[in-house]
Amino acid sequence: DLRLSRARLNEAQTLARLGNWELDLRNDILTWSDEIYRMFGMEPQMFKATYEAFLDAIHPEDREMVNHAYTDSLQKKTSYSIDHRLLMKDGSVKYVHEQCETQYDESGQPVRSIGMVQDITERQQAEELVRESEERFRALSEASFESLFISEKGICLEQNQTAEKMFGFSPEEAVGRKGTEWIVP
Repeated sequence: DLRLSRARLNEAQTLARLGNWELDLRNDILTWSDEIYRMFGMEPQMFKATYEAFLDAIHPEDREMVNHAYTDSLQKKTSYSIDHRLLMKDGSVKYVHEQCETQYDESGQPVRSIGMVQDITERQQAEELVRESEERFRALSEASFESLFISEKGICLEQNQTAEKMFGFSPEEAVGRKGTEWIVP
């Protein structure tokens, strides 16, 4: 039953791209689930899981931020939730979401941190594509000699600079107004 339960947990973590970890602070032992090893592109036999080795797997530009989030959570006795990047051995980058809670003994000393890491690379890439598309649209809109409006149900949500010059309403004045209130047909 235990083996079956563990196999099902591993399958679920693989499907969710979600792994769990535990850091025994008294003995400095970090334990990762199989999914975290897969996510980080490492083999359990070839990687000594320590906090320092974990930090080394993080993108160099994010290491200080992640370390600060963890150490700050220990000092303040709070949980933390953070998105950061992993730098893979082949030079590619993955994005992950991580959450952690720490347990303390009777004297208030941290004894055990537990957490999860979820691969959010696909979501991050999709968000970046949307941002780039919005930037291209905005650049085209602002370069247009035509007055352009984005509206919903006749209410102005956005206008370009040409519309501002043509109708004399700043974006702040135009947004939220019905087109019939200030645009002459």
